[in-house]
Amino acid sequence: MLEARNIDKLVISGMVPHGCVKAACFAVDELGSKMILREDSHCHFNKEGRALIEEWNRKLSDEGIVELALT
Repeated sequence: MLEARNIDKLVISGMVPHGCVKAACFAVDELGSKMILREDSHCHFNKEGRALIEEWNRKLSDEGIVELALT
């Protein structure tokens, strides 16, 4: 469907960086599309939330799975 509509880049957001955000990013990567992940587009309910968000932003970016967009 993405190819049929000439969509080659998606913007990803979600609730938990090491849950739905990670899963969405890996799924889209497997399809061969590129993603933009806004650094502030996901949150976390854990007291270590900010650190987890920063960790997963870095991991996904370092692996070339997402392009981080600054706010």
